Amino acid sequence: MLLNILFAAAVTFSIFLMVEFVKSIQQFLIFKKVRETILLSSFSYLKQTPHSIVDLNKLREMLLGKLSETKLSKWVNDLKITWQSSDAIQFVFELKFNELKPKYKFVIGLKDIEEIVNKANG
Repeated sequence: MLLNILFAAAVTFSIFLMVEFVKSIQQFLIFKKVRETILLSSFSYLKQTPHSIVDLNKLREMLLGKLSETKLSKWVNDLKITWQSSDAIQFVFELKFNELKPKYKFVIGLKDIEEIVNKANG
């Protein structure tokens, strides 16, 4: 009797661990796709826009639209874009999962984008 209870507890615990492992992999893949979408769309926008007229509100709306197109907007709770310095833009986004609401932050330098575009144009 006790052996059956211990066996059932061990099986239940192993199923719980497998479910949590799958959820964490799913959350990582969602984070990766959201970050990739934000980076690629931002790079495209910044490549086409002169640095003197970069509009962060327009960029934010464009990014939210792109996330909506790819059905990733349901995972993004908030997206904030601010100037970190005169030539760097900071992106902060919060993902919404069941219990967790992790925030991620990264910076894109306008000079870096300019260098990449110059190298590409040769």
